[in-house]
Amino acid sequence: MLEVKVRQTKCTFCPYHHRHAEACGTKLKGVYLRPFSHYCTGGKRPRVFKPKDPKEKVPAWCPRRIAPCAVRVYHYKSPDTELLQSLLRGGGIEPYVSAADYAVCYESHTDISAEELQNEVSFLNLSDRLGFPLHPWEVLEIDDGLHPYFFYLDDELRLHCIHFRKEDCGRNTLTGFSAKEVAQWRE
Repeated sequence: MLEVKVRQTKCTFCPYHHRHAEACGTKLKGVYLRPFSHYCTGGKRPRVFKPKDPKEKVPAWCPRRIAPCAVRVYHYKSPDTELLQSLLRGGGIEPYVSAADYAVCYESHTDISAEELQNEVSFLNLSDRLGFPLHPWEVLEIDDGLHPYFFYLDDELRLHCIHFRKEDCGRNTLTGFSAKEVAQWRE
């Protein structure tokens, strides 16, 4: 399983981040742009970076930022898929985590960030920090609006930050599970 490292998102890779590269100032939608200043067009009107704003990190006022972070839990989309993966695990084959096999089973918000979750040492207090239990073989998404990170919980209760294409499971729904079973997963 290929692991990913959680990194802080930078404004320089954002499509809304621009630099006014002219030697003279101009007005853009009612905002005066000083020579060689940075500005963001992500909100209703452009916003100029102030000297006290961070140079590389995303500022607290970023219009794309979601606070508190959105959390989604992905579970196998059907009991058949779950059975197949457990048989593969029983045969000694490490399963491949494919978004096509998963569907969203829970959505919420949390104050914990992806960096804090990756540095979390103990699984025992993880459910207390998140506010709901996380079961083995589920995928947890933490989205701060800038970049979503996905964590896979293996059968030894270790979290792995992984690549996960949530576009592939966008249309999947939980089938074959009763509403009572799904409710019991989050209690």
